[in-house]
Amino acid sequence: ANKSWADGPERRTFAVHLQAAGYSTSYSGKYLNQYGIEGAANCPTRLAPSCFYVPPGWSDWHGLQGNSRYYNGTVSNNGVMKKHGNLPLDDYLPDLFFNHTFAFINNHLASTKTKKPFLAVLATPSCHGPFTPSPIYAGHFSGSSAPRTPNWNASQASVNAKQWLVRQQSPLTTGDATNIDRSHNMRLETLLSVDDYLRKVVHLLEGAGALEETFILYTSDHGFQLGQHRLPGDKRHLCETNRSDASHPPRSNVTPWSPG
Repeated sequence: ANKSWADGPERRTFAVHLQAAGYSTSYSGKYLNQYGIEGAANCPTRLAPSCFYVPPGWSDWHGLQGNSRYYNGTVSNNGVMKKHGNLPLDDYLPDLFFNHTFAFINNHLASTKTKKPFLAVLATPSCHGPFTPSPIYAGHFSGSSAPRTPNWNASQASVNAKQWLVRQQSPLTTGDATNIDRSHNMRLETLLSVDDYLRKVVHLLEGAGALEETFILYTSDHGFQLGQHRLPGDKRHLCETNRSDASHPPRSNVTPWSPG
């Protein structure tokens, strides 16, 4: 989120092009790690109004300041700073981001004044660390285990054949395995809320007769390792071995012509 980004690529994102093509656009959720942070683009001093600028291309903006979190977040609500607290249900940021997106889509579909197409991006912190599930789902997967893939806690012969960062990994301990399973379970619990969000959006589109005219793209910015190659929890080691690794972000597309 530095000046070169703001003066260059940020002015050429897909939102800019879609808005120019007549789309009404909305973004709600985590944006960039340094967005709204002192010293980043448009943010000369802490909490200056300009820190919470609306990036080009967005008709509606509800962007999180800084990196992913689940409570105590500060957001830019269409350029105006708004702080949230830590009430277990009322301040759960993934829910708040979804509510903003849902309202945008609902208002757009209900409007009789526009036939414009729309783009709505919901960027929840889920399932980024610290893996905080909604109170509704906390403990839902307690007792489950992360998948023990063939490369989980890999053998010495296996890691010896990898890059130096992997070669230096020690075998996972019982404590490592416990922490990996806990992280895995909590990550899944955060995603139960995301399942709810997707279900509600589909029902909204269906009720408005817009589902068959809408593309739904479901993806992440990276994968994550939970014990693969002895890596207890990371995303920064590229190992082309299976879809749970950091090099394989999940993605699912639902198009108007998708079967079922």
